[in-house]
Amino acid sequence: MSFKDSIKSKVISGVLTGVILGILGYLATLIWPPFQNWMISVFNFVLCIAVARITISFWLFSVIFLVALIPVIQSIIALRKARTTHCIPERTWRDFREGIYFGIKWKWEYNSNGTITHLVAYCPKCGLQLTYQDVRVSLYQVKTSLACDDCGGVATIDGDHIEAWKKVMRQIERDIDTEAWKTK
Repeated sequence: MSFKDSIKSKVISGVLTGVILGILGYLATLIWPPFQNWMISVFNFVLCIAVARITISFWLFSVIFLVALIPVIQSIIALRKARTTHCIPERTWRDFREGIYFGIKWKWEYNSNGTITHLVAYCPKCGLQLTYQDVRVSLYQVKTSLACDDCGGVATIDGDHIEAWKKVMRQIERDIDTEAWKTK
């Protein structure tokens, strides 16, 4: 599930929850009139408290104001501290999504199990996605030729394209296992 799908589903569930609660509240007032009277009395009580005039001495108001100000000051200090320390989350191996193998730039993603998916080759000179072709060199030998349509760059890897992709995946997995990805 992508980030946008997650937000979309949360918004939809929030709206549906509001609609359902509104319908249940309306039905409760129709089915059980004392519930309606209770809701009206709670609303009136909150409204009376909100508009009531209360006289307190200045020193009491000052104490309440200062006590309420303490969390605000603490939040401001914490935010400034976070900005000055540049809280950058530590990279994990899942952030390692591109590298150069066999002279070719490769980009990939991971599925939920951590398996490499969508492995794609790019030209190291111009960045265009490379096209591949299996070329039979001899009766028993096949090579994968990766060509750039823009700058004409060509690279070859022993084996057909499936074996070539497996070789690149093994190189990536080795870099993950040895934590060499941290320096790339």
